[in-house]
Amino acid sequence: MFRIPVLATAMRLGQLVPVDRTDRDSAINSLKKAQEVLASGVNMTVFPEGTRSTTGELLPFKKGPFYMALESGVSIVPMTILGTKAIWPKGEVRYYSWNCDGGFPRTDRFQEVC
Repeated sequence: MFRIPVLATAMRLGQLVPVDRTDRDSAINSLKKAQEVLASGVNMTVFPEGTRSTTGELLPFKKGPFYMALESGVSIVPMTILGTKAIWPKGEVRYYSWNCDGGFPRTDRFQEVC
């Protein structure tokens, strides 16, 4: 999304931090930049699976966002967003109008995972 000029400018103004997952050193530097943003008091949304799957299934989580939270001393608030595959399928340039559901996962199930 940082390749779309107008959107990229808006995201950078909002202090969003791009992560180049193809270059490990660049990704680590992005996490350091994200820590600086967190330290300035800005809240951040992180998608720990790193990218969307083509099937809509949740992918395995990457370690970086969790290290970033630990090193920054910030809390992680898990959330879910459902229905995004119908809005913007992976690989498509355009998006569709649709309703998404979101919320917080049940804490009893979250404890099982942790």
